[in-house]
Amino acid sequence: MFTGFTKDTFQFFNDIAANNNRDWWLAHKPRYEEAVKQPILDLTSQLALRYDGAHIFRPNRDTRFSKDKSPYKTSISFSIPDGKCGFYFQLDDSGILLGGGLYEPDKHQLQEWREIFNTSQGNDVKQFLRKASQDDFEVTQDGTLKTAPQGWPKDHPDIEYLRLKHIAIFRKFPRAEWMLEPESFDKILEGFDLVHKWNTVLNHFII
Repeated sequence: MFTGFTKDTFQFFNDIAANNNRDWWLAHKPRYEEAVKQPILDLTSQLALRYDGAHIFRPNRDTRFSKDKSPYKTSISFSIPDGKCGFYFQLDDSGILLGGGLYEPDKHQLQEWREIFNTSQGNDVKQFLRKASQDDFEVTQDGTLKTAPQGWPKDHPDIEYLRLKHIAIFRKFPRAEWMLEPESFDKILEGFDLVHKWNTVLNHFII
């Protein structure tokens, strides 16, 4: 049963940031297992009653193509598949990031997405996103094109959506006391339910 995170969950992220080396990690790995990984295991287990198949990402960083050679992440995250789409959850010292959709759609999926805005169904998508924004969800802007995609007019009325490279939404929850309580599950689940509605929209329109 998920009972919330602890103050040491967040403190661990601070400490690994200040001591990001193998010796410190090995000495404090039991603390990681108890304060960080176990609450995530409890959370994903409880979420599995509605959203199953969570994959918890490893604590090790992939440093092959990074100038930052710090070996360990200062966060913990997991993903859950949802049709062609998925959920994403990340916890770090600053709080929670929760989102989902299609983060790296292929060219065909992007074309399917863009074609929506040449139909009346584009209005339904925009209406959903406006409602999601009222719940503090944002559209992921990573990698957004600086101009219109090839074959599309720069003055298209929905150019802001056509320029997207990731068809995903997210919400940040700043670190707060409610994250230390069992009731935090209800707030997290509420966020997952909204993302699931977004995934349902995308699964309907995108091959």
